Amino acid sequence: MKFVFFFRRIIAVLITLIMFGLAGSNKAPAHTVLDESSCKACVSVLSDVHIEGNNLPRYNVFARILKDVKNNSYGNDAALFLGDNTMNGQNIESMLFYGTLAGSKVSDNLLAVCGNHDIGNGEGDFNKLSERFLNYNNSFLHKNLDKPYYCEIINGYYFIVLAPEELCVHDFPISDEQLKFLDDTLKIATQDGKPAFVCAHHPYYYADNDAVEKILTKYENVFYISGHTHYPCEEDWTFYQEDGINIINLPRCTELTGEKDKEIFDETGFGVQLEIYENEVVGRVRNYYTGEWDNSLEYHFELTK
Repeated sequence: MKFVFFFRRIIAVLITLIMFGLAGSNKAPAHTVLDESSCKACVSVLSDVHIEGNNLPRYNVFARILKDVKNNSYGNDAALFLGDNTMNGQNIESMLFYGTLAGSKVSDNLLAVCGNHDIGNGEGDFNKLSERFLNYNNSFLHKNLDKPYYCEIINGYYFIVLAPEELCVHDFPISDEQLKFLDDTLKIATQDGKPAFVCAHHPYYYADNDAVEKILTKYENVFYISGHTHYPCEEDWTFYQEDGINIINLPRCTELTGEKDKEIFDETGFGVQLEIYENEVVGRVRNYYTGEWDNSLEYHFELTK
């Protein structure tokens, strides 16, 4: 198995070098955080890349987005990808996604969430596809995961990654074991008043709300970050609060098409630069494809002390 993934890494790196050269860049100047002197952590967040084996334009968009993510003079303490990283969870798609991340060097800390498309979008062998997700994370991103849900500590802040445990599309099946993991980890993460970040592919209201809500509302300064909806970046959908929880929901970054109130949206490149400060967390919407900030969408979450 190690030899197989070593070979796949070599192929993926070669493809990445070629594709990065073809992708071009947005020519934007380097960007940074709002206050470099007091920023505790900076995390770039993207969702729904949907790498597809035969879709070269989408791959080029992703490569160009990563170039702008990397073009951060402050640096990325982590880069977070909120699931549906691939279209079908196939090996070639996983090689392209994880190989590009590993080759791009946008951050030393790369976090990938498992989405419904990464495990077959409701079809296929769940155990096989879930195991594939773990293998690519462990091999390409240098993790040591035995479950698709896990926790990473970035500059002292907990990022808790949740994952579906059955085939799914618009539901979010989650076990009692994973719920206990969430509860136990949040208890530790928030004990000093620091914010804690729960990262999932499915939005908060897709989960088993009674069970998840009961856990999340026990603690203060909890953030729930998700994707899946493909909705564009607008205030009511991107940043809001529900049940006392700070919600951030991201659109599809590579090729946004969605329907809401019979309106069709076409946007590409949007993600959030998450900046953590002593007394607040700031979410700043950036179009990483064009290299532009959306200054109308800069949300300041004040922390409870």
